[in-house]
Amino acid sequence: MVKFIVIRHGFSTSNLDKTLTGHLDAPLVDIGLKQGEAVSNYVFSNYKIDAIYSSDLIRAVQTVEKLAFLTGLPIIKDKGLREICCGVWEGLKISQIMEEHFEEYDRWRNFDSSICPKGGETFGDVKLRAIKTLKDIADQNQGKTVVVATHGGLIKVVQGYCLGLEGERLNEIPYLSNGALIELEYSDGKLKIVNDVIDSYLENIKTEMPKDI
Repeated sequence: MVKFIVIRHGFSTSNLDKTLTGHLDAPLVDIGLKQGEAVSNYVFSNYKIDAIYSSDLIRAVQTVEKLAFLTGLPIIKDKGLREICCGVWEGLKISQIMEEHFEEYDRWRNFDSSICPKGGETFGDVKLRAIKTLKDIADQNQGKTVVVATHGGLIKVVQGYCLGLEGERLNEIPYLSNGALIELEYSDGKLKIVNDVIDSYLENIKTEMPKDI
């Protein structure tokens, strides 16, 4: 059995600007760095961590840098933990995409796996990538507790996988707030949610996914 502590990255420059970032890098802003410190302190105080994995994108890495310092563990970067690739929309403001590509964007953001921006991924693609990556990490860390720093879209499709939800039904799952975490267990080839949302340590620095994107 492997326990996963899955963390959504802190608030980034792209969250602030409401741009679609995908595989582009966007560093954390001040409140995001504070969220990273808060989740790192919480995890260090409440779990015995054996390994730290992260998306290779800077916003995820920065979120667990304090945890790496506290534990003395290296951050193992894995491209399989990246956010959904947004193709030609990456770097554009959400408002511009909604104005110029509303129907396509609306279907894509509502988890229609028959559509995606040119050069990008569907949420179905991300689910397959995410589950394979987590299973590969589990195979390398049997009996251990592993932190995974990643992104809101990827976490949502993993939650959906565990709950048997896909397509538009993924809208039933709220996006994790920046710096929040969920606990998963992987055993006998199956992934399940143990604790769905833990974020009380964020207190007055909690930030939510805007409803208009």
